[in-house]
Amino acid sequence: MVQAEEKNRQNPQKACSFADPLENKVYDYMLKNRLLHSGCHVITGVSGGADSVCLLFLLYGFRSVLNLRITAVHIHHGIRGENADRDARETEKLCRSLGLPCLVFREDVPGYAKNQGLSEEEAGRIVRYRILRRVREEQSADVIAVAHHRDDNAETVLWNLIRGTGLAGLGGMTPAGRGLIRPLLCCAKKEIEAYLKRRQISWCQDETNWLPAYTRNRLRLDIIPKLQQINSKASEHICRTAEMIGEVRQWMELEAKRWISQNAETDEGRTILPVAALRDAHRALRMQVYLLALSKVNQENRELSDMARGALNNLSGKHLFLIDGLLEQEHNAAVQLPGHLWAWRRYDSLVLGKRRKRRDRPAGREADFSERKEISVKVFPSEQEIFDDFSPPGILCFQLLSRNGCEKIPEKMYTKWFDYDKIKNTLSVRTRKTGDYIRIMPGYGKKTVKAFMIDEKIPREDRDRICLLADGSHILWIVGYRVSEKYKVTEHTKTILQVQMRKV
Repeated sequence: MVQAEEKNRQNPQKACSFADPLENKVYDYMLKNRLLHSGCHVITGVSGGADSVCLLFLLYGFRSVLNLRITAVHIHHGIRGENADRDARETEKLCRSLGLPCLVFREDVPGYAKNQGLSEEEAGRIVRYRILRRVREEQSADVIAVAHHRDDNAETVLWNLIRGTGLAGLGGMTPAGRGLIRPLLCCAKKEIEAYLKRRQISWCQDETNWLPAYTRNRLRLDIIPKLQQINSKASEHICRTAEMIGEVRQWMELEAKRWISQNAETDEGRTILPVAALRDAHRALRMQVYLLALSKVNQENRELSDMARGALNNLSGKHLFLIDGLLEQEHNAAVQLPGHLWAWRRYDSLVLGKRRKRRDRPAGREADFSERKEISVKVFPSEQEIFDDFSPPGILCFQLLSRNGCEKIPEKMYTKWFDYDKIKNTLSVRTRKTGDYIRIMPGYGKKTVKAFMIDEKIPREDRDRICLLADGSHILWIVGYRVSEKYKVTEHTKTILQVQMRKV
């Protein structure tokens, strides 16, 4: 879409006059919102219903003016039996009559919905957009055109409102975004059907649109008509308000992006937000920050299933208020979100994203990591790669030095010096085990590694990955944190063990 908008700036389209008022209305709307550019390749979804057929004919009528290339895509959902077969045949027939390519895909949406734990409505939406985006990518097309109209938008705003939402939901649909364009958002349903009747164009009726079992159908068939009895322009006014809210949302998004760039950190697909800074921000801004952070996780996390991505669309205002409530909670308080994502307090931070699995932890008791990978260090000099399951990753370099050549021991974060003669056992590089300890201060007793990590506020999900340099149960170095007092170099040291963590 960015490419399309750039081409529009370079090649602005001129106003045109068409025979039908709806054609002029849609063309002007496309021109105003820069939805298409000259020479654009459009993938358009065609179900066979009135809306998608109208969009197909409009694009076909604009093709000579805009030099468009059009590819139609029809998805058979495997739900409506012979009626669905009829729709596929009619769509193919229509495209042949226009000389346009038509790709038909047959999908088992009921089976997919059952396997993924989704409603057939949500499963169908996921399948449709997955196929449309795949076709766009395979054909290197510019945009995907879908046939949402003004009444669909009003229905969406109401649906978001009654289930609980924020600015994004109240802003409704946008003319363009994420490679999609919606040229019919300026049109009412009755305008679309009137246009098809004027042009004597037939379309298929999807009987599921009249089943009250579907929530959106109840809005379409019952709620919106009652609102229109109160005010005939109810849908139009809802959409106009949504457009204004959308403009406020765009401004809020810019502010949230600025706030995140100044305050947030990222760690393996998770966003870490400082609680103190969040408390200082206005709650409206905080809500937008949460949405933006979770949206980024959704876009970047390739491990999320289609079910998880679909479930993220169910993120509502209720979830945002629950996230915000964590600011007043204690460490480890958490809220589960749609799409197997979480928000949780981590000491002075709020973390949004997917929680890392805690491995090898028997239920009901402290973990025993004796079975985890352990690297023995017996030869010097040597290098040990520690990429798997360790934090920080890199290469540990070991070297023995004479004390005579080291008058002063420097203080460096990732290079440490130890009294080699005090080491009793074979050194090992590993993660923590039950019973591990470290000496923090001269003359003081030992402190367990578990207690040290708690005191240092190391996140619980990260403690099992911290790299340790161990002499039996006595830890010489908690890499990235501190060394044991027992092994520090003194004036009596004869041989120094130098250990350096080198990043790659």
